[in-house]
Amino acid sequence: MIPVPMRINGEPRPMSELLVHFDMPINPALWGYPQMLLTFAELILGIPRQLSGQGTQHDVETLGGQQLQLDRSATVLKPYWENVQDEEAAAEQNAFECLQKLMKAGAVKQITQVIEAQGGAYENQTIDWSELQGNVNFSVDESQDLPADPDELKAAIETMFDQLQKGNPAAAEWFDVPANQELAQSLKLPGSVIPNEAQTLKTENDIQMIVEQGPQVKMNPDGSKGTELPAHPGKWEDFPVAKKVVSRYMNSHFELRVEKPMAWVALAQYWDELDEMDMQVAAKAANRQMQVQMAGKPPAPQPDPAQQGELKELIAAAQQAIPLLMRIGAMDPMITKQTATAQVSALKEIVDTTVDAAKLAAGNN
Repeated sequence: MIPVPMRINGEPRPMSELLVHFDMPINPALWGYPQMLLTFAELILGIPRQLSGQGTQHDVETLGGQQLQLDRSATVLKPYWENVQDEEAAAEQNAFECLQKLMKAGAVKQITQVIEAQGGAYENQTIDWSELQGNVNFSVDESQDLPADPDELKAAIETMFDQLQKGNPAAAEWFDVPANQELAQSLKLPGSVIPNEAQTLKTENDIQMIVEQGPQVKMNPDGSKGTELPAHPGKWEDFPVAKKVVSRYMNSHFELRVEKPMAWVALAQYWDELDEMDMQVAAKAANRQMQVQMAGKPPAPQPDPAQQGELKELIAAAQQAIPLLMRIGAMDPMITKQTATAQVSALKEIVDTTVDAAKLAAGNN
C-alpha cells in the first residue's frame, strides 16, 4: 500500500538497504514493575497482604508473629520509596534540559512564573533566558525518608505532651492551635471533645458570614447611612478564645486587605466588638464581686451610750473654748512682744480639737 522507491539517484538499491530495523531490548526487570507498584500501593494504603493472611506463613499463629511479618512487609516500602525519589529527580532533570533546548532553538519564546506580590496578591514574572543557561543537577534530598506512620505520630504527640507538662512554652503554643488539638485527639483520644471547640466553631462561623456577606448598609435614627455586621459576639462567649481565633484568621488571610478591603474592615470591627464586650463583662463581674464582698462584711458595731455622752460633753466644752481661742489668735502681736506663739498655739488647738472630735464621731478612737 505504501510504495518503496527501489532506485536512489537512478541507482538500484536492494530492499535490505532501504528498510532499517532498530533493536530496542527491554530490561527484564520491567516485567516485575507492575507487581512492585501493586505492593507499593498496598503498603501506602495500609492494606498489605498480611492483613488478609495472604502474606503470612501457615505455621505463624501468634499475634507477635503476625505483627513481625507485618513490620517486615512495611520495611519493603523503603527501597520503593527511594526509587520513586530517584525517578522524580530524573524526570525533573530531563524536563529542565528539554526546556533549555526548546528555548535555545526558539520553540519557546517566553516563560513566566507566579510570584507573591505586595499585599498578598499574585502576579506573573517573566523568566530571563540567562537564568536557564548552564548545567543544573537535580538530586534526591537525603533528608527524605518514609512517610510518618501512625505510631511515629503518636510518639511525637506523647513527646509534646511530656514537654507541655514540663512547662515548655513552645509545646503550650503548639497545643493552642485547634488543628494540632484535632491531630492529637484523632491519634490519642478519638471521640473526645476538644477544649473550647464550641467557641472556636461559633467564631469561625461568624467570620465566614462576615467575609462572604460583608458589612450591611443600615439607616441610622438621624437619617444617615451606616454599616451593620452580619454577625456579632454575645456576652456569654469566651472572649480570649474568640479573639485568638479572629487574630489567627486575619494573620493567615492578610491578602483580604487588598482582595476584600470591606471584609477586612468588618473583621477588624468584629474584633473591636469582642474586645469592648470583654471589658464590659469583666467590669460587670468586678462590680458584682465588690457588692458581694460589701454584703459579706459584718455590720458596724453600735455606739457606746457612755461614750456618746462623753462626746457630747467634750463638744460642748470645745464650743465654749473655741471663741476664747479665736480671740487669742486674733491678738495684736504688739501685746505679745512681737511674737505670735500664743496665737499659733490657740489656732492649732482649735484644729486639733476639731479633728479629734471628727474621729471620735466616726468611731475611730
